[in-house]
This record gives sequence, C-alpha cells and structure tokens, in this order.
Amino acid sequence: MKKLLSVLGATGMITSTAIFAVACQKSEPVVIEKKELSSIITVRDLGKDLKDKQDSTIIAKVIEQNPNTSLQEADLQVSDIKESQDKKFTAKISPSEEGKAKFKGEVSVQFKLFDLKANLIDLKEVIKETKVELPKFQWKEEKILERIVRLNHSAKLDKNDLKIEVDKDKMKAKAFPSEQGKSKYKGSVELTLVALSII
Repeated sequence: MKKLLSVLGATGMITSTAIFAVACQKSEPVVIEKKELSSIITVRDLGKDLKDKQDSTIIAKVIEQNPNTSLQEADLQVSDIKESQDKKFTAKISPSEEGKAKFKGEVSVQFKLFDLKANLIDLKEVIKETKVELPKFQWKEEKILERIVRLNHSAKLDKNDLKIEVDKDKMKAKAFPSEQGKSKYKGSVELTLVALSII
C-alpha cells in the first residue's frame, strides 16, 4: 500500500510540474511583415475625374484604382500635394499611424480634377434643327421647347435642361441651358420661328 501511495504521489508531482512548465512557457512575439506600398499601389495615375484634392478623395481613388489589395482608407495618409503647369497634381501616399503596423514606404500618385466646363456639350452640337414651325399663338416657351425636343429627338434632349427666350417681333428665339442643364450644356442656339397658318 505504501508503494502504491508513493507511486501515486510521484505521478501527481510529475503531472503538476509538467502542467506548470506548459503554463509558464513564454510565447514568441508575432512578427508581422510590413508590405511595401510600392508593390501594392501599382496603378498610380488616378485619372482626370477627381472632384477635389481632399485627402479622403485621393485615398478613396487610390483604393478604387487598386482594388485587389488589403488597403483600407484608415491605413493611408496624403502629403505634399503639388500642381504642375498642365493642371496635373501629384501627391505622396504613405502609411498612416494606424497603417504603419502593416505597411511601409511611400508612392507618388498623379491626377487631374474634373473640369466641368471642359466636359460640357455645346448646344450647337445637339440642336441641329433650328427652324421651328408653329402657329403664331403657340410661340411660347413651353411649345417651342416641345418642338425643339421633337425635332432633335436623336439628341435625347430633356426639355428641363433648356430655357427659351422668344422675340416675336424678329421671329427669333434663343435656346440656352437652364440651371439644371448647366451641368451638361454650354452656349446657346438661335432658333428661327415660322408661323404656320391654321386653315
């Protein structure tokens, strides 16, 4: 019986020592290898349609242009934004304080701001049919607009994008962009009014 107790006691000591040794074993620190931004941000020309040069806009465009990455907006920061002579901007992208745990290095990106005026369509290019035939009593803005849209149906004009000034004495009218239409069109078109006689 004494032998049995001594064997059990020894087994208990060995087990508790082993458990203690396992419990006290120090784990090695996990080393995360930082990725070089230049290998992740490979598309560096962000295009010419950025609405502004705010940091958040630039970072969102960087991520949009480089979709197959693990980048998050919080990982990046923008610095050193410069404008060149051809209205092109450059900016440096580097890891933010949060991003420094995962990324290193920096890249230079380039972009242009969206130029609304350069992208407006001249009304002369879409309103080709300028002879408006209507009975004289219908020479009103609404009726002329309807006729212009119908005559130039291939241009898919929205009459809400246009305004009309009518000069009945000169039998002329002028079409130009409305407030809504100013985001699409520029310029104006002179219209010739022809009085249709009603029989």
